Amino acid sequence: MNKSSKYLNILSIVIAIVLLLYALFNFIDNKFSAFLILIGAVIVSPLSKLLFKSMSKNKLRFLRVGVPILTILLGTILSVTTHENQEIDLARKYLKAHPELVFLKQIDTLRYYENYFSGAYENDSDEAYLQKLLNSKIQSSQFLRGSFKKEVDSALNITKVIFSPEIGVTDTLINEFQIKFENKFIKDYDIVFEIDKKQNIKSVSSIVSFSNLEKKEFTSENKIRLSNYINQKQIENQTKYINARLNMLQRVKIEKEFVENCFNAWNGSHIALVRLVKENMHDPKSFEHVETSYKILGEEALIIMKYRGHNKLGVLVLNQVEVKVNIKDCQNIIEINH
Repeated sequence: MNKSSKYLNILSIVIAIVLLLYALFNFIDNKFSAFLILIGAVIVSPLSKLLFKSMSKNKLRFLRVGVPILTILLGTILSVTTHENQEIDLARKYLKAHPELVFLKQIDTLRYYENYFSGAYENDSDEAYLQKLLNSKIQSSQFLRGSFKKEVDSALNITKVIFSPEIGVTDTLINEFQIKFENKFIKDYDIVFEIDKKQNIKSVSSIVSFSNLEKKEFTSENKIRLSNYINQKQIENQTKYINARLNMLQRVKIEKEFVENCFNAWNGSHIALVRLVKENMHDPKSFEHVETSYKILGEEALIIMKYRGHNKLGVLVLNQVEVKVNIKDCQNIIEINH
């Protein structure tokens, strides 16, 4: 081995050791990035010659030069990206680990009332959704829908991470569920993290934007009072609307089941009533259904059926019978009027 080759081998070993240390440094934050750098370090090392002895010079040159450069470059890019997003990841993990955070609960409250109005109108035929609205079960902050951005404050030596949740407080919605307090509405709500150089969260606060373009910071001890802005009278009216929609949907559902289960799909006759009438006819074989109509009366239904049949004299006559039935039990005929 000549002198220059010896120096190159020593240099490659030094580079490999530096890369291995860099890979170890990145292992905690980004294992895939560390893996790529580690592979690059191994290939740079003289030990890699043993792996490529059987290959041609062209292939060996590509593998010894191109592959390590590509893997190290890719690993470094991933590593830098990870470090750039480190504070954002820290804030995201904090929010996931603290669902009881007062700011998340307030975001949930604002989203809930948005859904209580816009969601109720958009999904007014979805019985399950409306029932969830009434039961206050539509909570969204756990999914952390929104965007994160960071700002570096060099003077204070901290990084601010701002979480802006998806809150669609349009002017129309503001008038639906908010009232003016101190001559302003709530327009937007952000959560702000202050993170130091050691990746410690120093503080968590909220920034609330108002309709008069004012912005104000709140702490968990001095949080904004949402109750000052919520229009309770409008909430009560909306509750009445949702209950009315639910009652109507339930009535439609019950009526649909009543028709499907109790009536003949071919001629529209009430199956149990036809059977009862035939049992009491002089000539059951002469029964001829004409028409049947019904009217829902709460838990009961009034059914009117017109039919023809032979009387005792053998004359075909038109008859009418009215009955009341339980809409949940086709066989339960409560009252008969001929």
